[in-house]
Amino acid sequence: MFKKTTLITLIISFLLPQIAQAAINRDTLTGGALGILQCQHTRGDKTRMVWKLIVNDASKPINAINFRLKTNGEVRDIYSAVIPPTVDYQTFEIFDGLQKQVTISGEAYNISLSGVYRYSLRKPLSVQCN
Repeated sequence: MFKKTTLITLIISFLLPQIAQAAINRDTLTGGALGILQCQHTRGDKTRMVWKLIVNDASKPINAINFRLKTNGEVRDIYSAVIPPTVDYQTFEIFDGLQKQVTISGEAYNISLSGVYRYSLRKPLSVQCN
């Protein structure tokens, strides 16, 4: 019985993602939204970045985004339409290697016939991964 329990525990711990390090930072965006940036080191020497935006006004949901991610020498631009429009947007990116810091800048939009409403980061938001 003990060997069976040990074997099952070992298999489950191997199959579940193992997070060695995690960090989080947040900031308010112009226009009334909260931005949350999270960085985690995962199994296989990879860095997982999670970016979440929560909009305060349900009548102005996010339907387009334009963000730039920077790490130790790597830059990724994220342009996307958000379908369906949402007040709770989330995306994630995986980087090779154990990154020390992730920085995000850019803005999200509510584009409608009455005009464009922007949710912008006032300054780049960084999180230390180590």
